[in-house]
Amino acid sequence: DVVGGTADALTLSVNTVGVQEDTTTDATELSVVTATINDIEELTINVTGDNQVSMGANDATSLIVTGEGSLNMATVSTALTSINASAATGNITLDTTAVNAANALTSISTGTGNDTVTVDTDDVLANGTIAAGEGTDALNLVGGSANTTQLNLTGFETINLGAMAGAQTISATNFTDLTTISVNDANMDESVTFVN
Repeated sequence: DVVGGTADALTLSVNTVGVQEDTTTDATELSVVTATINDIEELTINVTGDNQVSMGANDATSLIVTGEGSLNMATVSTALTSINASAATGNITLDTTAVNAANALTSISTGTGNDTVTVDTDDVLANGTIAAGEGTDALNLVGGSANTTQLNLTGFETINLGAMAGAQTISATNFTDLTTISVNDANMDESVTFVN
């Protein structure tokens, strides 16, 4: 078995995969390509052009994104523990809420584009690192249950608060570059408390 080990790696190059949504029309053009890559623990995606790619039932614990293209990834591997897109120069949009292990995500980094990352506080390590590079970057936070976090957050100018199923206590002690906190879910029933 060529990929039967516990540290198998694969680099996948994508060039204008999927179809982007055209916001100037009322039609639905969005088409997402799902990549199902099993038995690979370290997955590198090199992007050129605009790409709409989701991960299927994957075993990847590490996702690395490189290249000058953009990537919109609405679903990631459920086994992910780290994301390193610091070498990417295009706009990166990642939704990590498919991760299904509590406190599994230890680090997320993005590059020099205008990046957006969605994170469930259930999935991220309470003192994990989430870092953005240059560009105008937003972190969307949702919560499946009550959590207390003290994230090491750098490079993100905006936090958007989404659906919260449990009260959140968020320490901003290790936040830098943040200028705006907004509430994007009118049905957010639980409290969010920021402390310093």
